[in-house]
Amino acid sequence: MNNQPSSSMNFLVLSDSHGKYLSLRDTASYNVVTHAIPGLRWFSDRERYLCASTLLSSVEFQPYLLQANAIFFLIGTNSVREKEAREIIPQIQQLIFDLRQKFPHFSEREKITIALCFPCFREIRQFRKLFNLMFNINLYNEQLKILSDQINFNVIDLRITGNHIADDIHVHRHFNYIIRNTIIDHFNELVERSSINSTVSISTSKPSQSSFRSQESNTLRIKKHNEKRKLKRQQYTIKRKLYNEWNLETIKKYLDKLKIRYAHIPRYYDYTLRIQFNNQDDHDLADNKLPIDIFTEKNYKTFINNESS
Repeated sequence: MNNQPSSSMNFLVLSDSHGKYLSLRDTASYNVVTHAIPGLRWFSDRERYLCASTLLSSVEFQPYLLQANAIFFLIGTNSVREKEAREIIPQIQQLIFDLRQKFPHFSEREKITIALCFPCFREIRQFRKLFNLMFNINLYNEQLKILSDQINFNVIDLRITGNHIADDIHVHRHFNYIIRNTIIDHFNELVERSSINSTVSISTSKPSQSSFRSQESNTLRIKKHNEKRKLKRQQYTIKRKLYNEWNLETIKKYLDKLKIRYAHIPRYYDYTLRIQFNNQDDHDLADNKLPIDIFTEKNYKTFINNESS
């Protein structure tokens, strides 16, 4: 993380074996360090070296936490196979409390993200029937969402279904791109949000009428302004089908190369990309310039090859 410019964000990924082959790389906007430990779980009474809580409190891990702007947890499968959700959730709550107490820079919602648990079909003594295991996973995910609102952290669905599981527990290597691209998109969103917040902070620090308003009034004004911009952008939206290897960073680079003046790209689902614009002229220009099949596999590979050459 030390080699990145000070203006970029530093992400720390703590994962079980699901993060082992993601190949998350540094970009101009952020730096990422991944610790993927097979068998890692939130807490473990017997195998302390596979316990996330123990790892986070270890002296060796402190430098990573000090340098990280945000932390991403890809943990859960090994925990839900051993313990009931009602036991795990309070443990996660305590872990986040301890983490924020020692490292206050993780106090904001965007600073901590936890991935929802993937489907798992490998039975274990704790859950002799597959139905009971799946019920526990679903309950864990629902309670994790509730906890995220209660103590203010992000939860993300990495869009892995039972069809993506290879050996009843691990994601097939052909589908690792789904996890990787979703995480990359999430990182880019956090970077963009951080940049916007920094701009707002700088602008409101200048002597102006807003300086004399209450903080609550300023927050409300900014919120209304953002809502108006959002509604305006939604009026000027085009949709394009998307080949699965495209991610948000690559899409933006491609659009920049084509000199498309877009305003925002929301999170995409079902391989459908939505591109939003600030006005009718930018919308019409892009609509004419971007064919329906612009984001195909062929165009992706051509663009990537040109970028790397």
